[in-house]
Amino acid sequence: DQSAYDPTYVRAKSALEVMEEERIFDVALQIIKSDSHRSLDSSRDTPDARLREAAGLILLAMSSCSSVSSSYLISNGAVSTSLTIASEPGMLNAASTVRGKWASKGLCFLEVATTLLIQAWTTGTEQESDSGSSASPSLNLLLEAL
Repeated sequence: DQSAYDPTYVRAKSALEVMEEERIFDVALQIIKSDSHRSLDSSRDTPDARLREAAGLILLAMSSCSSVSSSYLISNGAVSTSLTIASEPGMLNAASTVRGKWASKGLCFLEVATTLLIQAWTTGTEQESDSGSSASPSLNLLLEAL
C-alpha cells in the first residue's frame, strides 16, 4: 500500500485529479472517434495516426487508474470503438512508432477494451453481490462490444 504521505504518490494523485477535472479522457475519446481519424490508412505512419495512437494510450492510462474515467468511457462506447480500431486492417500487424517496434499500433486499443471490460466485470460483480441482482452489466457490455 502506498502511504498517503509518500511525495510521489501525492504528486501522482494530484496529477490524476487535474486530468479528471480537465476531462482528458473525454478529449482522447473524441480524438479516436473523430471522422478524420476513422479515414486513416492504418498502415501509414502519419502525424494523425500517431495522435490517434497517443489518444489510445491516454485512454489506457486513465482507465487503468481512474474509476471516473472508466465509468465515463464504458458508458460512452469506448469498448466497441477500441475494438473496432484494433480490428482495422494493419493495426495489429504494423509496428507502433509511438511505443516502439515491439508493439503493434492496435495493441493499446485492445488493452483499453480489455481494461474496461475487466473493470466493468469487477464493478458489476461487486454490485451484484451487494444487491443480489442476476442482471450483469459487464455481460451486456461484452455483448454490445461484440
